[in-house]
Amino acid sequence: MSNYGDFKTNLGAVADHIIPASHEQIDLGHSTSAFRDLYLSGSTLYLGGAQLNSSGSAIQLPAGTTVGGSTIQTESTGGISAATAIAYSIALG
Repeated sequence: MSNYGDFKTNLGAVADHIIPASHEQIDLGHSTSAFRDLYLSGSTLYLGGAQLNSSGSAIQLPAGTTVGGSTIQTESTGGISAATAIAYSIALG
């Protein structure tokens, strides 16, 4: 599909679920026409095989999550405590 402009749909008055016609064949946005913000009311986001949860303003990442190739550790596996993480968050703003 070379011309995405030919396939526009007006979603200005959506009153029902948005469900693609085929599994894993439809994109939302494009590398040159991305959405600016995404607002969700639920507390779970399914991204590929990962499940991201939120609780208040915190995001709960799945066990084994990596950042820059390093596994994030919890306090029980030698990582920093929740209190230390909060202190860092406050200090970094």
